[in-house]
Amino acid sequence: MKIEEYGKEHDKTILMLHGANFVHCFGRQYVLSNRFHIIVPHIMGFGDESDRTFDTETCVSELADFIQGLDKKVFLVGFSLGAQLACKLISEYLHLFYSAIRAPRKTSVFRGNFENAMFFALQFQGKKLDGNL
Repeated sequence: MKIEEYGKEHDKTILMLHGANFVHCFGRQYVLSNRFHIIVPHIMGFGDESDRTFDTETCVSELADFIQGLDKKVFLVGFSLGAQLACKLISEYLHLFYSAIRAPRKTSVFRGNFENAMFFALQFQGKKLDGNL
């Protein structure tokens, strides 16, 4: 599985699962790498993994193995196809995540940007936050 990483020097990790044919749909959010370790796997069948045929079960298993190899919980973000995979990952491997969100096509539902959407997700989960992720 092809993996792109940004901000490796940071401890907190965000795994971003892209939509079908949109490997870099999170392009504007890569700026978060100034505070987080951002991981963007190329989902099988897309991007640098386009030579493979997409299979949900295999993809989820490979992603879970990769995350387990990180030896820490991650924040999971999914968009479109990535959101569907995120739901399956959470239902089968909940212990690997400390929080997760489905990134909407329009972040106006959160009245702000993607970072505000993540802040909302953490608040919703009941975590005490000081306004900074």
